[in-house]
Amino acid sequence: MFGSVTARAEAIVMRLACLYAVLDRTFRIRLEHLEAALEVWRYCEQSARHIFGDSTGDALAERIMRALRLQPNGRTRKDINRYLGGNRSKTEIDQALSILESAGRAKMTKKAHAGPGRPVERWSAVERSRA
Repeated sequence: MFGSVTARAEAIVMRLACLYAVLDRTFRIRLEHLEAALEVWRYCEQSARHIFGDSTGDALAERIMRALRLQPNGRTRKDINRYLGGNRSKTEIDQALSILESAGRAKMTKKAHAGPGRPVERWSAVERSRA
C-alpha cells in the first residue's frame, strides 16, 4: 500500500515546487522551491508509512499474517485453513500467501515426512524493522 500511495513522488514534488515559485511571483523554479517541496514530500511519505506501514491491501493476506504472527514457529497450510474457519478455497489461500511472500512478509519452508507423502509446508512471519 505504501508504494502505491507514494508512487508519483517526482510529479508531486515538481507541482509543489511550481506552486512555491508562483507564490514567490517568479517564473522559474529555484533550488529553494525544490528543497521546500521535498521537505513537504518527506513529511507526506512519513505520514503514509505511519498510516499504511507494510500493509498489503489484501484482507485475507492480512488475516493470515496475523495468524502467522501469533505462532512464532509458523503454521502449516492446514493450520492456516483452520484459523480461517475452513471456509476459504485453496486458490484464495495460495493467492494471499503469494502476496505475503512477494512482499517479503512471510516465508515458506518444506519438511519431508519420515514416510511417504508430500512434504509439509510451514509458513512463518518475516518481521522487518521499521526505519
